[in-house]
Amino acid sequence: MDTEELLRRYYDEVWAKDTRLELRMLVADGDRGAGFWEMEWVHTGDFFGAPADGKRLTMHGADFFVVRDGRIAETWHTEAVLEVFGQLGMTPKL
Repeated sequence: MDTEELLRRYYDEVWAKDTRLELRMLVADGDRGAGFWEMEWVHTGDFFGAPADGKRLTMHGADFFVVRDGRIAETWHTEAVLEVFGQLGMTPKL
């Protein structure tokens, strides 16, 4: 399995099925890869102190990978949590 195929499988299988995850871009070069995504879900539980309100929330993020022996050996993950805070009216004062 090449790096791109392995990363596509990761995005298809890891995320909860009640969450919409759209893979916006997938880049693979040798043993390294990156995925840029948009996730959408319904706010059904406490989120950093904001009570559930049933709103649809959207967040963007990226993951960076190193593959060894056909498996993901290292990963770095980043997500735009402040984007979600803004949707909930919780944007902190800077």
